[in-house]
Amino acid sequence: MQRDLRPISLHLAVGFIVAVVSIAAVVCTAAWRQDHASLRTQKIIAGAETEDAYNYLRGQVRQMIYWQDAFDNIVKRRNDAWIAYQFGPYQDTMGNYLTAILGPGNELVFLHVGEKSRNITAPNFRHAKGLEALLRTVRAASVRQPPPILEGVIIVGGLPYYAVCSLVTPETPSDLALARRTPYAAIFLKPVKPAQYDGLQGGFGATQLRVVDGPRAPDDWASFPLADAQGRALVWLEWVPERPGTAFMRSAALPATGILILLALIQGLIMLRWLALQRQFITAKAEAASALRESRVKSVFLGSVSHELRTPLNAIIGFSDILLREMFGPLGSPRYSEYAGHIKQSGKCLLKSVNDMIEIARIEAHDTGTEREWIDAGLSAQRAVDAVRARAESRDVRIEFEAPDGGAWCKGSALSLTHAIERLLDNAIGNSAGGRAVHLALKCEGPCVLIEIRDEGDGIEPARLSACTRPFGQNENHLVAGPKGADLDIPIAKGLIELMAGEFSIVSGVGDGTTVRLRLPAALPETRAA
Repeated sequence: MQRDLRPISLHLAVGFIVAVVSIAAVVCTAAWRQDHASLRTQKIIAGAETEDAYNYLRGQVRQMIYWQDAFDNIVKRRNDAWIAYQFGPYQDTMGNYLTAILGPGNELVFLHVGEKSRNITAPNFRHAKGLEALLRTVRAASVRQPPPILEGVIIVGGLPYYAVCSLVTPETPSDLALARRTPYAAIFLKPVKPAQYDGLQGGFGATQLRVVDGPRAPDDWASFPLADAQGRALVWLEWVPERPGTAFMRSAALPATGILILLALIQGLIMLRWLALQRQFITAKAEAASALRESRVKSVFLGSVSHELRTPLNAIIGFSDILLREMFGPLGSPRYSEYAGHIKQSGKCLLKSVNDMIEIARIEAHDTGTEREWIDAGLSAQRAVDAVRARAESRDVRIEFEAPDGGAWCKGSALSLTHAIERLLDNAIGNSAGGRAVHLALKCEGPCVLIEIRDEGDGIEPARLSACTRPFGQNENHLVAGPKGADLDIPIAKGLIELMAGEFSIVSGVGDGTTVRLRLPAALPETRAA
């Protein structure tokens, strides 16, 4: 009797279909979970980069408001000139282009607006959305040591800003009662820009990043709310997220027939892919946590250095200046004036070191600020030459400057470019013997503007060049250490040029001098005409 194979075939078919459906379900579930995990990680990254922006502003606010000089000149005696300088041009040099001071009753005492925010006026700042929530939260915290620093997003003139606020707090405990009776608040702002979230774009392939005033994203977009000081969302960061699970499913659509035939092999490949995706997720999460920790440590370091060193340095420089001027009578021996001059000069050198560390922190935070404007590099170079000319003459070093007629227009920041060239010229002068020359030349080479600084010093070995461009990279390098100690001019100049999307290169050889070349994106002809 012939055995009926139809039930067996049916069972095998059903078993095969169940197996295929089970595998498909596993694959789809894994893809969904990976997409969900990737999206969650992207939101963690967005939160970490938002915290980076606030951490930078917290460091700036702490060094300005928890300072006895600030309390004396703002609360005790209203020194408008002091306020205008410390919260105006001085903050411009540190990349803080929006600062404000509000007195009792939220009176707007001072408002400084940088070049990039000319649309902000006192009336629209006063009616900024989210400002009242920030001030109410800060004043509820009261004045205490150390002062609480609170943050939140505000909208001024239709544009969102990160805002960090705290009450001006004296270092002297006896002044706390006065501070509580007449509380003054200082606010630092930084624009909310999609460029701030480069970790999402570079690390996770997020695209079409934008900042909107209401959730308008389609279903396949991701969003992250940016809240005011009381936790109410004012603006949303939206982007098209990377979906590795979906991308994997699409890539597996073509070999779907092979999946049915090579069931065991495909199942193994799926497991390997799942493990790889899990490792990617764990690594990304660990890197995000590490970046957040490093940012917080850097901000704490910056605030501590600024707070601990600036006040005694101001006292040292101020009192030594009083001694040099003999404001309260002659000092007696001429040596006293000489020693006072040494004290003042040493204080200025130490203050320069503190400012250098602040500049390095800004560079490491990739705070581009206004590094994307069309500028005349020749004008910036001339200003740098004027700044170092006196030192060059004192060392009997000539500065030979060449620039093309009609200017050399490029993309960058005039202030940052001037600082970078000035630091490089200063190093070149310091490593040039008397009677020699330092050459500065500007050339337009196709899509780039080339700036070349060349000295006739002793030079260094090519194998040691890379160390001189890193902060504290090599103390015995004459470009970094030299007679002045731990000089950070070369690393800071390199960082400023790279913030402007430029290229920095250095060439040297023993006995051949040192040549530094800076390349910046040149302006198009129609841009120069405009």
